[in-house]
Amino acid sequence: MFWRIYWKLVNPYAGVSGSEVMLGPGAKHLPVDELAAMIAHEHGHVLMRHARQRIVWLLTGKWLRPQRWLRMCQEQEFQADRYAVLQGHGVALLRFIRKRSPEYGGPFHPPRHQRLARIHQILSNIQENAP
Repeated sequence: MFWRIYWKLVNPYAGVSGSEVMLGPGAKHLPVDELAAMIAHEHGHVLMRHARQRIVWLLTGKWLRPQRWLRMCQEQEFQADRYAVLQGHGVALLRFIRKRSPEYGGPFHPPRHQRLARIHQILSNIQENAP
């Protein structure tokens, strides 16, 4: 798989094509482990085809139910976080979200405390199931 990474956007974004991750210019200044966690999170969006799912919702009018649209978008963020944690980036993702994620989330992101709690739960489950 060929990947293109762009550095021009303000916020990270996973492209619809399935081979693009776009990062903001500030990403160049992140510690390497946080950058890797952010890319893993965006990679999760790509692999789970979240952008395509949102396009289908837009084309079929499902976005007209704002509460369902918001829930779907926020669940996609949790799924991408989970993917990054399972790829070994949990601690760095926690640090990244603590330092750089808005407290109350964003238009399509869950509040910071919810994301942190879910990541802690995944890490706890991984430790409990470790040999």
